[in-house]
Amino acid sequence: MVLGISLPLPPLIALKCPPNDATHGWEARSVTIEVEWRDYDVIVVGSGGAGSAAADAAAAEGARVLVVSKDPIACSDTKISEGNATVRGTVSDADTEQELSDNLRVSGADLPLPALTAAYAKDSRPAYDWYRAHGLRPKINRDRQGPFARPLAKGGHTVARSVGHKNAGVAFSHAAWDAVVEGAQIDYLEDAWFLDLAVAGAENGAPGRVAGGLVYHAATGTLVAVRASAVVMASGGLNTLYFPKTDTMRGNTGDGYAAAARAGAALVDMEQVQFLPFCLTAPASYEGLLVGEPSTASFLGVLRDRHGKVILDGVYLRTRAECSAAIMRAVADGRGTDGGGAYLDLTANARLPRSGKGFMRYLQTSMPSAYRTARQALSKPAVRCEESWEVRPAAHYTMGGIRVDATGASVGGPGDGTAAAGLSGLFAAGQAMGGVFGANRLGSTALTENVVFGLRAGRGAADHARAHPHSA
Repeated sequence: MVLGISLPLPPLIALKCPPNDATHGWEARSVTIEVEWRDYDVIVVGSGGAGSAAADAAAAEGARVLVVSKDPIACSDTKISEGNATVRGTVSDADTEQELSDNLRVSGADLPLPALTAAYAKDSRPAYDWYRAHGLRPKINRDRQGPFARPLAKGGHTVARSVGHKNAGVAFSHAAWDAVVEGAQIDYLEDAWFLDLAVAGAENGAPGRVAGGLVYHAATGTLVAVRASAVVMASGGLNTLYFPKTDTMRGNTGDGYAAAARAGAALVDMEQVQFLPFCLTAPASYEGLLVGEPSTASFLGVLRDRHGKVILDGVYLRTRAECSAAIMRAVADGRGTDGGGAYLDLTANARLPRSGKGFMRYLQTSMPSAYRTARQALSKPAVRCEESWEVRPAAHYTMGGIRVDATGASVGGPGDGTAAAGLSGLFAAGQAMGGVFGANRLGSTALTENVVFGLRAGRGAADHARAHPHSA
């Protein structure tokens, strides 16, 4: 059904009209815009790992789903990631749910909500199995009947549980694409911007309920008004605000947070943005791109200031936050490099007579796309680790977001976030949700979190839509 609506234009984009008198020649007018109306049970905003998992789960529960994606389906941070996922128990049965949950809580400075870290730890293996069901093909450890983990635990993890993949994030994005494009009962709009949530029943300061949303479909120039009982926000973070000091997709502009806040949903930990410590300062076309993690520094990697003085040793044991803080302290003290960073010195690893070649193989294979970036941007001696690399932190992940419970549903209130009602019908997953990582996200945890809470939010949204059907 097509319906015309009248919108008053603000003066800055007013239509030029013949002057009524000699004093003015511009005036605000209204314009009639054609709006296409659609009806679904669930809208999913975003098509990365979180959005794709949510759409898949909601459709599996019988919901009619519309996926709204700024970019082509699955072209998200999932696609450009290093392709490392956290899978509990890949090395030892002693890697318990409690240990993984504690790792998340401790690294996040006790800000992570216990209900969310427990859900993450419980579902990390099923989340990885979801990727495999949609086409991910890891190398399998026959002894453990599961994927091989990287040999060194990433900083903050007490055991090795990070699983890497040859094709990095592309392998995961293919799984996300498969879930949406091949999924039954899932429609999608690409090159489409989710403008706002439609909310009903909000009175006297009380939270209302989701009634749908408004979408601008740039591919056709059409406004699409969608009636739906539930919306899953999986729209990514806000890291593009730090451009060019970011390694993420340019679509991370915080749209989901803004829409949720305007509708009355509670947000949490919005001051918490993670910066990857080892990103390039130059050349300009590579500025902000990732070239390594603390774990890839191996046993002898250190950080040095502009004078060559060590500002952080034992880098491979450190978290991203610790390394970023060390670099920025040096910069603040006037000891930073010309590019506003520090030097990552890996030369001692490469010089070892017996293990130097082994280190270089590890560096090249543990994060292959990061090493390819270094090889393209740095000098040949630097790539051979005969010289240090100039690096600085770049915005990578937004830990804050929409406050949710363990089902991904919007909630309010202090403490564990379940003390008060949230915006009924709003769910969130991925970077759009907050509360699971607190002040620091451990390496390899995002690809797993996407699906853990994407699946939970999708099921929750479908259940909500079934219990609260909208009137067409």
